[in-house]
Amino acid sequence: MLHHSKARTHAVALLTTVVLTGALVACGVPTDSASLDANGSTTDEAVATPTVLTMPDVVGMNLQVAQDKLQGIGLFVLDQEDATGQGRLQINDDNWTVCRQQPPAGDTVNPTDQITVWSVKDGELCDAEAQPAATDSTAPAQGSAGSTDDAPTPVDVTVDQLVDMINAGGPGRPGDRFHFTGTLVGRDHWYVGVTGEYSVLVETTQGSDLLVFIDKSETATWRDGMRVDMIVENVEREINGETEAGWIKAVSATIVG
Repeated sequence: MLHHSKARTHAVALLTTVVLTGALVACGVPTDSASLDANGSTTDEAVATPTVLTMPDVVGMNLQVAQDKLQGIGLFVLDQEDATGQGRLQINDDNWTVCRQQPPAGDTVNPTDQITVWSVKDGELCDAEAQPAATDSTAPAQGSAGSTDDAPTPVDVTVDQLVDMINAGGPGRPGDRFHFTGTLVGRDHWYVGVTGEYSVLVETTQGSDLLVFIDKSETATWRDGMRVDMIVENVEREINGETEAGWIKAVSATIVG
């Protein structure tokens, strides 16, 4: 008799557990695979938010490398344009170099945004129309040819001679100009420095190579080993509140070999 009562007690408890579990599920009490939102409703998972990316700088890169970089961070909506305006197709991306990009480097972009790059074939200069020169004759575009009636006549020097003058205290007075032909080197070290200006390096036979300020767009297709003919100017720049002379800025630059 006692044994029969104990079995019945277990059966009632089991039935009660099943009924309660079913009631909980029927009433919508969340299980381990669900969670409550702010209104008390169940959701299977959190709502995904759009990814925000920072636009990289691909100007000066090989077009294929630029594409790989953009796609590598999740930007796949790409538009490629001929920077010369001739409408040529980029059949072999490895033979093209990026001149411009939109959006600019540093901008915030979404994966669905269109990215446009303008490029030229290797060895070509970026289209002048894509990089308009300043219209004010008193302020020619940096890194492009520009002269006024009172501009000093450039003095022909070698790169080594110009570096020696800088190390000796500066090549003449600010505004003095010099002409030389040299070899481009150290492309991996071309960058925007403390003055906020982009610079390239021209090889010397001893000591440090010559640093020259120039508009970055002028250098998009430049590579180490190319010969460049330059007219440069001695300029002053303010560094940490102090004016320093002996900096060199390109007035004109032409690849000659």
